Amino acid sequence: MESTGGSGIFIIKMAESFVHVTLHCLVVQTSAVYQLQRRVRTLREQLQRRDIHLDLLRRKLSLQEENGRVRSVLETERDEANLRLVDTGMQIALISYWLTPLVCGIGLVCKS
Repeated sequence: MESTGGSGIFIIKMAESFVHVTLHCLVVQTSAVYQLQRRVRTLREQLQRRDIHLDLLRRKLSLQEENGRVRSVLETERDEANLRLVDTGMQIALISYWLTPLVCGIGLVCKS
């Protein structure tokens, strides 16, 4: 019987050791899970900030493209207006050239 009592104590000690190791593993796993959850949360927040930043950059790029299109339209209108101005100036010079002899011919004061 004494040998049974000794092996019973041995079994109890082994069970206690098993429980201790199991609890330690559980604590380590729980700690690892907590650290991973924290890391996931941090990465999710970084991703959200980067998404917001990218969205703002897309909006800025869109505005710049829009401004470029508007600038291009305005430059085209300016160039067309300059061409009309040159054309109108040439028409005025041509009309003045043809009217000068007529005006001088009817006796109006002419500049020499």
